[in-house]
Amino acid sequence: KNIALIDKEAESRIKESIYSDDRPFLVVPINGMRNVNLKDLFFQTIKTILMRDGVDSSCLDKFDPRFSALKELLFNYNNQSLVIEVLNTCGQTIKSFSEAMDSLNSEIYERVKIQAQEKGIKYYEPAATGELKDILSSVSTALCGVDKPYRSMLIVFDEFGKYMSFAAANDGTAGPGCMQLLFEGITSNYEKDGHIVLL
Repeated sequence: KNIALIDKEAESRIKESIYSDDRPFLVVPINGMRNVNLKDLFFQTIKTILMRDGVDSSCLDKFDPRFSALKELLFNYNNQSLVIEVLNTCGQTIKSFSEAMDSLNSEIYERVKIQAQEKGIKYYEPAATGELKDILSSVSTALCGVDKPYRSMLIVFDEFGKYMSFAAANDGTAGPGCMQLLFEGITSNYEKDGHIVLL
């Protein structure tokens, strides 16, 4: 309604874009008040949405192997009684731990990792791979567009200005060049994730 007051033609184009396809948008809400690594925030948010929607999230697996690596190590460890002891100490069952790793639960990951190492289970944490632009490109290519689960990606970045200030002052935490990588990811995939709202 407000757009129509300013530009009727723009309103018509927006309505046509929204109602011309029954498939949903992949809406990615980002809270700029959270002073965290931007790549990790995007990764975790998108992964959670895909799990909620029952959509295959394998396009993200290559970017953060920590959770699957710990799960695979413990489930294939030759002393399963020790593994169960580790999980019980952390308040986990095999099923709940598996679900926690699938949902990228960092808190449970850290608890189990530390407990396993204290019990003598050798685990070398793999480094996360890829950049934010790579994550956006992978998700857009695999899940957005013709004959895909989502018609397009819609990124809603709340408190964008505050996060920009944080990123400028805390490059190490936010991620080196994270804002540049965000816009590179968006512009290189504009046909599939060409919608971004900055609040």
